[in-house]
Amino acid sequence: MRIGLICNPTAGGGRAAGNAEQAVDELRRLGCDVESAFTTARNDATAQATRLARITDALVVVGGDGTINEVVNGLKGTSIPLGIIPSGSVNVLSLELGLPRSVERACAVVVAGRVRDLDVGVVNGRRFTLMVGVGFDALTVKNIDLTAKRRYGEAAFVATALRREVRREGPDFVVHVGRRRFVANFAVAANTHYYGGRFGVARRARPDDGLLDVVAFRDRTFAGQASFWLGALVGWAGLHPSAAEMRARRLQFVPYGDRGPVWYQVDGELAGTLPAEVDLEPGALSVFVPT
Repeated sequence: MRIGLICNPTAGGGRAAGNAEQAVDELRRLGCDVESAFTTARNDATAQATRLARITDALVVVGGDGTINEVVNGLKGTSIPLGIIPSGSVNVLSLELGLPRSVERACAVVVAGRVRDLDVGVVNGRRFTLMVGVGFDALTVKNIDLTAKRRYGEAAFVATALRREVRREGPDFVVHVGRRRFVANFAVAANTHYYGGRFGVARRARPDDGLLDVVAFRDRTFAGQASFWLGALVGWAGLHPSAAEMRARRLQFVPYGDRGPVWYQVDGELAGTLPAEVDLEPGALSVFVPT
């Protein structure tokens, strides 16, 4: 098997670089022909994925969810399967798919060749595997301390989300799902159950069910938001009295009033401001998974 390996050497506080070297050795030991590429700038993984997809049978990404997102965007229009060596701070997609953390075992999953076809979301032309989050969710990503993120993972996200300026800074917006309309200060269109680590904001979301699970929430109080995120720990955030749950193939997020830009994030990376059109590509990505 010809494999293109793409590594973000800074992922996981630098752990990814060592994991990539180990993965190259292990894949070659298992009989694969490996060409590796290390990213040097934002969106470099997208360009590398597009290039390597033309000359290989499969790609392997060594990094976190942000690197995976870039690679998935580079695979648009191809049928190249993707292997994952979890090496980021949180690794949400790996948790969702039950992928091993061990480099050796993750390589064995790739060589075994069993794939699962996942849905891929698209927001304003950008693909995602996990979610698009709008409002104080995106402000959390915008304001998080990167050192704390690397050291504490999902706990750093919660601490940032509950800061007063993050809770109250962002303006409201409107979620349009079919004929339904919900005014919110946080919403997520989720392709996966897991959200930021083991938090379960969208309790029914599955990455291969042909639908996005939408949770919209409106509450700026510390108590309201704390109870929402505590509910996420056990997968019941969508049942909060200030939340609404919906399922859809297509939806829109649009500003409400004129209080300034409303930010959104894609797979844990800040991506832009509203308005945003969201769609789903069912079964568009093949990922190697354990047997």
